[in-house]
Amino acid sequence: MSSPKRKSRGKARQKRKPSLELLQLVASNLKAFRDERGLSQAGLAKRCGMRRKTQISNIEQVPDNVTLAVLETIAKGLGCPVYRLLMVRTRPRAR
Repeated sequence: MSSPKRKSRGKARQKRKPSLELLQLVASNLKAFRDERGLSQAGLAKRCGMRRKTQISNIEQVPDNVTLAVLETIAKGLGCPVYRLLMVRTRPRAR
């Protein structure tokens, strides 16, 4: 039995990208965690085994896209779980 052929949609498939809001959240969280740990972009890149700090810089400047593999590598370099880079951070309450 042969499998049915897919119909052509006429248009080339567009790649799905994360929302700008999510990319901005990742960028701000990355910078905040890096600053809290006193790491420069170059220092974090070195910890992550990346050749250039530009990879960190590009993410902090809100990239078009970032892979989960890259986020996982950065999270390990920061010593935090990946999900923390994706969470909305709350400011500590003043006492």
